[in-house]
Amino acid sequence: MKSFHILALCAALGVFATASSSQGGTITANYSALGGTNFEHVSMIYSGNPYSFPTAKAFGTRTDDAPAGPGVDTLVSHYFVAYCVETGQDLGINTANFHADVVPLLGASTQLTGAPGSGPVFFDATRTAMMERLWGGFESAVVDQHTAAAFQLAVWEVAFDIDQTLVGGASLLHAPAVDLGGVLSAASIAEGWLAQVRDLNVMLDTPSLLLMTDPTVQDLITLAPVPNIPEPSSVVLAALGALGLGLLARRRRRYA
Repeated sequence: MKSFHILALCAALGVFATASSSQGGTITANYSALGGTNFEHVSMIYSGNPYSFPTAKAFGTRTDDAPAGPGVDTLVSHYFVAYCVETGQDLGINTANFHADVVPLLGASTQLTGAPGSGPVFFDATRTAMMERLWGGFESAVVDQHTAAAFQLAVWEVAFDIDQTLVGGASLLHAPAVDLGGVLSAASIAEGWLAQVRDLNVMLDTPSLLLMTDPTVQDLITLAPVPNIPEPSSVVLAALGALGLGLLARRRRRYA
């Protein structure tokens, strides 16, 4: 069984700095594994070939603020969570990881391969929508290493396949039956989430996602920050204030 050293879930804590462009920016971060070297193996079958991956939740710390400088990030929140997309590429532990670009997930492609032999992953409208449903519905359920492994399996299924299920040999990417047989296995947890993701009658949040990408390191999916929209009451007060100032100015001109 082939094995790659890869981190399944990567929670990165740090500063990301970029110009206001939605296409710009670089990020360099150091990553460390949850529990040191405490990995959990997960198995999957891609295109008929079995693969086993050691997975762990990882934490990263931003180590630079290029090119825009400290405190000017408008694209990624100060603290953010990120998940691996590729399976043939390492996320370096205790070494600097440079991600050359951060782009909206919709329309983005990974730099290198996903599952071995799959080629780059292209996030079309359907794949992006399913990834948003997965994140919005179940990312908050990741509370330990086991659920981290489950979520990563679900991320890989959405990224590399089109049916959003880990069940069945006809599926391009699926989990071994023995792994799916355990009710509390990572594969079964992931499949439970995917069942709701693919059922469009189930209402799930769909947050905007970004792709952190570079050909030299693991490509990562992260959450786009929520725009700071004023509360309705604040908008009304601002409008009334502007109206009042306008009437006052008009009255002064009349009696000038």
